[in-house]
Amino acid sequence: MDLQSTKKLLDNTFNSNFDLNRFIRFIKELFNKFTIVQRSWGVWKEYQDYIDSYQLLGSYQDNSKKIIDVLVIKLKRTSSRVRARTMQRNFVAKYLGNADKDAALVAFYGDDNQDWRFSFVKMEYDLVKDESGKVKPVKELTPAKRYSFLVGVNEPNHTCRSQFKDLVRREDTNPSLEEIEQAFSIDNVTKEFFLEYKELFLKLEESLQKVIKKDKHVKEEFEAKNISTVDFAKKLLGQIVFIYFLQKKGWLGIQKDESGRFKEWGTGPKKFLRKLFDKDIVPYDNFFNEILEPLFYEALATERDDDYYSRFNCKIPFLNGGLFEPINDYDWAGTEIVLDNSIFKNIFDTFDRFNFTVKEDEPLEKEVAVDPEMLGKVFENLLEIKDRKSKGAFYTPREIVHYMCQQSLINYLETNTSISRKDIEKFIQMGDVALDQTIKAQEQKKKYHGKTFDIDESLVIPKSIERNYEEIDELLKKIKIVDPACGSGAFLIGMLNEIIKARSILAVFSNKDQNIYDTKREIIENCLYGVDIESSAVEISKLRFWLSLVVDELDMKNIKPLPNLDHKIMCGNSLLEEFEGVKLFDERLLGEVKKDVSFEVKQIEKEIDKLYKEKGEVIRGKSNNKT
Repeated sequence: MDLQSTKKLLDNTFNSNFDLNRFIRFIKELFNKFTIVQRSWGVWKEYQDYIDSYQLLGSYQDNSKKIIDVLVIKLKRTSSRVRARTMQRNFVAKYLGNADKDAALVAFYGDDNQDWRFSFVKMEYDLVKDESGKVKPVKELTPAKRYSFLVGVNEPNHTCRSQFKDLVRREDTNPSLEEIEQAFSIDNVTKEFFLEYKELFLKLEESLQKVIKKDKHVKEEFEAKNISTVDFAKKLLGQIVFIYFLQKKGWLGIQKDESGRFKEWGTGPKKFLRKLFDKDIVPYDNFFNEILEPLFYEALATERDDDYYSRFNCKIPFLNGGLFEPINDYDWAGTEIVLDNSIFKNIFDTFDRFNFTVKEDEPLEKEVAVDPEMLGKVFENLLEIKDRKSKGAFYTPREIVHYMCQQSLINYLETNTSISRKDIEKFIQMGDVALDQTIKAQEQKKKYHGKTFDIDESLVIPKSIERNYEEIDELLKKIKIVDPACGSGAFLIGMLNEIIKARSILAVFSNKDQNIYDTKREIIENCLYGVDIESSAVEISKLRFWLSLVVDELDMKNIKPLPNLDHKIMCGNSLLEEFEGVKLFDERLLGEVKKDVSFEVKQIEKEIDKLYKEKGEVIRGKSNNKT
């Protein structure tokens, strides 16, 4: 297929609402030789609250005999998006396991098919030797990995289209499973976004330097408030990125309808900043002075009746939280920081090419988009090498963070309960994989007075967890986690996600609907604490916490003002042994170290070293290294 036809095909498929015929044409061009069969079956009962229907379009076999099925799945709207993601992934895993297939390309869509998800789901089998010495895959409680592009009318698809362009154009060579998986790699997005972000940061900081040289009043204000152009540029870009995440919810710029009443939350323009910049909402001369500063430090930072903001003649929510407080309390209203409008045009032109997702990825669920975790990588890479070494700022691979978070929770629960470590490990490490069968078992118990049928006990949450679910939930509710060198918040956010996942699974036994937003807010306000010596890292940590709060709530009316995290995530040096001659820690409080502790530490270090080597990144910081 020629380049122009390829671009047209990709645009029609991914820049539009989901259309089955367009998707079929794309699949045919991607796989060259592909026969459409279009078969459908009923949805297994345990998934019927999450999946409306599904159909198989056909199967593709690459040269190494790996089989990829192509599925189209219509979703039901659900209040628990955390559980919904798990159930979607588990549904495809069960399908692949039953059909004995290796992977699937899946189009997920709902009633509102303007935005949909294009996913690659691959089985992750463990290999073991049987009695005869042959190596075979183990399929019990086997997780599947899902990689997804967010596509559709409201989603920029630069990355998706660019990563499939060459595969679609090839007519003489059929793609392999590995090439399809590589097309869903987030590494390319990370590298490209960082390089673009770094260039934007350098130009913005350079422009601030020029303003200070030209304007005496601005220079005096920055000196009086101890503001560096570097910190100012970092915070400004962070604020803009936050708006990019938030505007996708449709919570900014709510207009009135024909009757003069304001429309519902969620109906705001998905490109609110671009509309402001293009003067579609209000006119201006200088974008930063007349639009961005009032938006940040007045509209988003001030509580108003009905959230109406007269300057823009629309509704904008009060968020609070510290992110929209002027850096070092500078006089934004009385200081004319005249930045050229072209700077913001470049920023928006760049950001508009990328997908932004508020969801923080986990090892089994990855969205190929700019996520909050990527901001941590950007921060750590923006530091000069000498600063990174002195401050211990090194990026820890996601798999390492995930492993450490799970081990921390396992040790905590083992220490504070009488439940066996084996059962706790299964609950924490494989609980989401067993969620569907556990829900099925609970439903049967209600229906058949405590009896279950056709349930493999090895595929459900252990009975010891079910018997003690209230105790475990209370322990997770009371847990206190402190990261003394939190960097950009990877460990704390990882712990938040692991606790949410665990408590969401426990909610199955209580027969109560869990409000993820309320639970997250409770954990952030009561359980998580962090300190870092680098102020920019602290700001990114807070940003990630705020974003994690809004991701799962669909209705703005349920959102409370963002919590002020100044006393939760703090800037300081927590690694001092003494201060002004006073020793800050009495080592006698540790007591006598048990002999088996060193063995456990060594085992954990071995596992972490193994994971680092698998990632090909054996880089360790000093203060920010959780090992």
